[in-house]
Amino acid sequence: MKGNQRVNVINGIFLALALNLTKPYNAKFALRLGGSDYHVAMISSLPAIVAALSLIPISIWIEQAKDQQKRTAILMFLHKLFYLGMALLPFFHGIDRAAIFVLCVGFMNLPFAAAQLGHQSYVGTIFSPVERGFAMGLRNRYSDSARLLVMIATGQLMLRIPKTNQDFIQLYQIFFILAFLIGLGEVISFMKFSKIESSKKTEGGGIKLVQEVLKRLPEEKEFLLYTACALVFYFGWQMGWPLFSLYMIQDLGADEFWLSVISVSASLFSILSVTFWAKLADEKGNRTVIVMTTFLMALTPAVFAVTKTLPMMALLQIIPGTATSGTILVLFNSLLEVTPTKNRTIYLAFFTTAVNISASIAPVFSVWIKSQTAIVPALLLTAVVRMIGCAALYFRRKTRV
Repeated sequence: MKGNQRVNVINGIFLALALNLTKPYNAKFALRLGGSDYHVAMISSLPAIVAALSLIPISIWIEQAKDQQKRTAILMFLHKLFYLGMALLPFFHGIDRAAIFVLCVGFMNLPFAAAQLGHQSYVGTIFSPVERGFAMGLRNRYSDSARLLVMIATGQLMLRIPKTNQDFIQLYQIFFILAFLIGLGEVISFMKFSKIESSKKTEGGGIKLVQEVLKRLPEEKEFLLYTACALVFYFGWQMGWPLFSLYMIQDLGADEFWLSVISVSASLFSILSVTFWAKLADEKGNRTVIVMTTFLMALTPAVFAVTKTLPMMALLQIIPGTATSGTILVLFNSLLEVTPTKNRTIYLAFFTTAVNISASIAPVFSVWIKSQTAIVPALLLTAVVRMIGCAALYFRRKTRV
C-alpha cells in the first residue's frame, strides 16, 4: 500500500475499534440504565439534531483553516473525551442516567460528525477520483475486519463475565475507557496523512463563504438532484435504526451476546462483499451499483418482519451485511462525484446537515408508528420508504441533468 492509502486504512481500523466497542450496545445500555423506547429512539435522533444545528458553522471553521488537518484532528480528540464521561456516568445516582447517557450520545456527535466531514473533504483532496474508490474500498475492508474482531471479543466477554445488571454496567465502563484509549490512535494516525496547506482565504469570513456557496447552489443541479434522491432513501434507512434494536431486544429477547452475534454476522458478510462492490463500481459505475445496494437495503425490514428467532435473524444478516458495505461505499463516492471542488467542505456540510435533519425525525417517526400500530407494520412501512428511495436513485440514474 502507498503512504496515504496505508494511513487511511490504519485510521479506519482505529475508528472501527473505538466505535464498535460501545455503539452496538448503546440501546441495551440505555435500557439497563432504566430507559424506555423513546430513549432508544432519541439515541438515533438526538445526534442528528445536534449535527444538523452545528455542521455548517463548523464546516466554515474547517474550510477557512490554513491547516484543515489539525482542526479535524482536534474534533476527533474532543469526540473521544465523551467516552470518559460515559464511563463515569454509572457512579452518579439520583439522576435520570438513561437521559444523561442519551444526551452524551447526542452531543458527542457534534465533534464526531464534523470530524468525519473534515476527513471526507481531506480524502477527496488527497486521492484522485480514480484512486478514491480503491482507497475507500480498502479502508472499508480492513475496518470491517476490525469491527468483526472487536464484536466477537465483546460478545464473548458479555457472555462469560457479567451475572447481574450491575456487572453488565461495569463491563460497559471498561469498554468506554478502552474506546477512549484506542480512539487516540485515530487522532494520531490522521495526522500522518500527507500535509495539504490551504492558501485560500475568503474575504468577509464565514458569512461570505456561505453566501458564495448559496449563490452557486442553484447551478449545481447534479448535486441538488443527488441530495434530493438520497434523502428519500436516507429517511427510510434511518426509520429502521430504532426498530431493529427494539425488535431484537423486546420481541426476540436478544441480550448483549445475541446482539454481538448478529452484529458479527452482518460484519462478516460486509467484509466478504466490500471488494466485490468496489470492483463492480469501478466496472459499472457508482450509479448502477447504488440502485442494486439500496434495493437490497429496502428488502431488509420486510425480511426482518417475518423473522421469529434469533438464529434466523443472525443468518439473515447476509442481506443488510452485504448491502450496507456497498451502500456506504457508493453513497460516499457518488456524493464526491457531484460535489464541487471549490468550497467542498461547505457543500458536504449542506448535504450532511440535510441528512441529519432527516435522521432527527425518522427514528422518532418510526417509533411513533410502532406505538400506534405494532412493530411489524412499522417495519413494512420502513421497507416501502426505502424502496421509494431506491426508485428515486434509479430514476436519477436515468435522468441527464
